[in-house]
Amino acid sequence: MAITQLVLTWILLGVLLIWMVTFAVLAIRPHSSKKVALEDFPTPSHPIPLVSAPTVLRVIASQPSQSHVGAMSSEPPNDLGATPVA
Repeated sequence: MAITQLVLTWILLGVLLIWMVTFAVLAIRPHSSKKVALEDFPTPSHPIPLVSAPTVLRVIASQPSQSHVGAMSSEPPNDLGATPVA
């Protein structure tokens, strides 16, 4: 193993260890957030409606596609696409 690889390995392991210790301390420490009372929230100036306006649904009608209207063949249906053998 080359010296540069060894140095890079130890630096990366050190960064990983510092990262793990930092977030372990953040996860273990007690949360010191203050309790938020109901009075602290702003109240809206107008009441919130309980039932919203009905949603209007619009259907876009599509015309049916015409497929194979003029494609009549004299061959039986099971022989369509078959290649004759000479």
